Amino acid sequence: MTRAIKVADANARRQEQTYFWISNEQALFLRHTPDTRHPSAPRYYDAIEVDRATGTETRLNAFNGRYRSWLIATRMHCHLVDEAGNLMEPVETVYLPPTCALSPDGKWLLWHSHAVPPMWIAATVDGAGERKWPDTGELLSNQMQWLHDSRRWLTLYQSYQRKRYRFIGAVIHSLEDAVADQPIRLGDVPDGMVLGITEVGDLLIARYPYGERAPQVDFSACGMHPGVAVTRDYTVPLPTPLAVHGLALSPQGDRMAWLLGDMDNRLVAGAIVGLWVSDLKGRDMREVDCVPVIEQATEGERTHFDLPAELRWLPDGAHLSFLYRNALWVVPIEREQQI
Repeated sequence: MTRAIKVADANARRQEQTYFWISNEQALFLRHTPDTRHPSAPRYYDAIEVDRATGTETRLNAFNGRYRSWLIATRMHCHLVDEAGNLMEPVETVYLPPTCALSPDGKWLLWHSHAVPPMWIAATVDGAGERKWPDTGELLSNQMQWLHDSRRWLTLYQSYQRKRYRFIGAVIHSLEDAVADQPIRLGDVPDGMVLGITEVGDLLIARYPYGERAPQVDFSACGMHPGVAVTRDYTVPLPTPLAVHGLALSPQGDRMAWLLGDMDNRLVAGAIVGLWVSDLKGRDMREVDCVPVIEQATEGERTHFDLPAELRWLPDGAHLSFLYRNALWVVPIEREQQI
């Protein structure tokens, strides 16, 4: 790692935090707040603003005061096995963040709350504005996306047949009118990772075996016009068979960032994960930086392998960021730029 710069500590369990960029200078972190007095009570997340230049953290008290009890963590029990396939004790418990999306202008945080009754909530990060939509109870994907205008967002509908999930439709919602929904029929698009909206307004979905060597990544670009969407499928070949550990679509919707590893699905210390950028078709693919996989101890006297995660673009489209070694790192994508 030669060009990435550490900009802030992120002293929380990797699975118990996430972050977004409010602007080029401020990041919004959501972090799990442990409740040691009532361990069986519901767990919640707090919003924290982090300054990129100084690393200073500021809790967003107005937002947290109104919405902390709506940002409910999802409890997950981690059953680990050794190389022989034997179950290791104790079973670890982590509290995952709610799935959220920050609007491109950095003002609105959107999430699905599992409170009673469940609903979709969009709230300004200053805690002053909010919109709410009821959960219809249909089979929805938990992947939501903002459109470029920061005034509309979409949810995706799925079907489950023959042990496979598929995207079958989408609905575009408006902050101005909670009932002015625009339905879109996707036809039959295989499940995958929803990356965002491209520069021409398509919804981009990627499919790849996470953490396993593969020669290519498959994409679907789905039109977002009301009615029946036109979907174009295409494939991006990788420079060599590599393990994909993350993808991120640029804020402008014209470039892709990649986390590509030289290891198989079993991590080893010293392996390398590269940060790459390309256009949406994989052309002009080049490596920006590389990060070594390291072995770290955990509280239960175990070890885990730490590699870059939560890959993001900054709003300027000129820098990438990621979490690694309990910190937030930023790297310029052009070698002549300095941070």
